[in-house]
Amino acid sequence: MVAEGYLPATEGLAWQAAPAGEVTPSPQVGEKVYLKAQLVRGVSLPISHFFLSVLNHFQVQPHNLSPNSILVLRNFAALCEGYLGIRPRLDLFVYFFTVKREAGHNKEELRNCGTISFKIRPGRRLPDIVGHESCKNWQRTYFYGPDIPLSGREATYPDFVDGAAAEVSTWRSHASLPSDLNASRAIRRIEWFVDTGLTGLDLAMCWFIRRIQPLQHRTKVMHEYTDDRRDTLRISEDNFSSDSVKFRLKDIVKVKDKKRGFTLTYDMFVNGKCPKVGTYNPCMTLLQFSVLLIPSCLTR
Repeated sequence: MVAEGYLPATEGLAWQAAPAGEVTPSPQVGEKVYLKAQLVRGVSLPISHFFLSVLNHFQVQPHNLSPNSILVLRNFAALCEGYLGIRPRLDLFVYFFTVKREAGHNKEELRNCGTISFKIRPGRRLPDIVGHESCKNWQRTYFYGPDIPLSGREATYPDFVDGAAAEVSTWRSHASLPSDLNASRAIRRIEWFVDTGLTGLDLAMCWFIRRIQPLQHRTKVMHEYTDDRRDTLRISEDNFSSDSVKFRLKDIVKVKDKKRGFTLTYDMFVNGKCPKVGTYNPCMTLLQFSVLLIPSCLTR
């Protein structure tokens, strides 16, 4: 994970696998519990303000979110940053998504790992991503490491507490349309993207092939990507080969269109060319809008 950039290779940081035979994480003082299954789906350190705000809003820990829920979060972040030109907003996420309680073998008890999942609210229009029904043994991919705090930010990666999350009122909240004008414009633009063919697979591939982690804190947003392999948005200067992209993505997402396969057809904006949400014209034609979209290939 360090060699591929998912974990920082800063001198002095120590990462430790769980001891053989350990069933429940037992971190030492100062250690956090991380999940490989979440890192390969878009989480890296330090975690983003958006990811932290979601954890706080729903009062959950990272292990209470299933791998498919991480896919939902990272695709929403990619949609906001790469196609709208804004940082992901919690109120917009809550407008589009509701919480589903995930029961264990006993339907009266919630799962410890994967307590909740996120589902698109009825009537909301958003590019959907389809993950696998199950990610075998994902909860066993945990390991230990230090926290990676941000300067000036008190809140850090949550301390591990074993158990399912306790239900809170935000799980059942009904989201109304955000009141500010920019949010309304962002929603209309998202609907426009849905109408013109943007898919959840496009959202997944736009960050994956560029080695960007949408749930990692970064000073730039994704539409400012420059195609330079040393771009600070990237976690690694190395690109995946086309075969590697297909192999790795096949493990985390499903492809509905077998003829299309793992092909990016509706790319995000790059080089800071994303039209500002505040100046979006809903009557903009496909031709006017698409001149700013430059299709990319898998080897970019």
